[in-house]
Parts: sequence; C-alpha cells; structure tokens
Amino acid sequence: MLTKTQSIENLLYLVHGSSIDIEGAIIIDSGLSTRVCEFTGTIFRTRRLQIKDETGIANIIIWNDKIEEIPDSIVNKNIRIRNAKLNHLKNNIIVNVYRQSIIDYS
Repeated sequence: MLTKTQSIENLLYLVHGSSIDIEGAIIIDSGLSTRVCEFTGTIFRTRRLQIKDETGIANIIIWNDKIEEIPDSIVNKNIRIRNAKLNHLKNNIIVNVYRQSIIDYS
C-alpha cells in the first residue's frame, strides 16, 4: 500500500520527530562523512542530500548502512523516502533516513 507523501512546505507544520514519506528531485549530494563519537568510540557514517519539490527544499541525512542503497551518481534523479524521521532545526527541515526507512528511485 502506498502512503501519501508530504510536500516539503507542509513539513514545517508537522511535529518534530514525526514519521514521514517524502518525494523530490535530488539537487545536491554532499557525499559521505564519517565521525567517531568521542564518548563511546562508535563510528557514524552519513550522506547528505538536498531534494526539492514544487513547494520547497529539504535536507536529507542518510545514516550508516542505509548509505549502501544510494548509487554514486544520484543528482537530478527523483527519490521517494518512506518512514523517515522529521527534525526541525533553526527553521531548517531535516529528514533522517534510518534502517527502517524505505528508499525508491524513479
């Protein structure tokens, strides 16, 4: 069953931490980043993207093993992400993609 994706503009009105579905064209791929937690030594990998739809732009952060599902060359492709987590940070929309998220391309 397909769920309705949210427009980027409407994400501003949803509660921080909401589970969302989002779709848009990838306009920026900032590449892979790796950090080590100074307290636990845990390694975190992220890949940052920006997507747009007709209503705005959203920042996407893909975490750890989910990065393996993203092709190297992805800019200008459409992406649909289901079951991502929404964060608001200083009037920026950040969509976090974790293990339970589902990624599709068109």
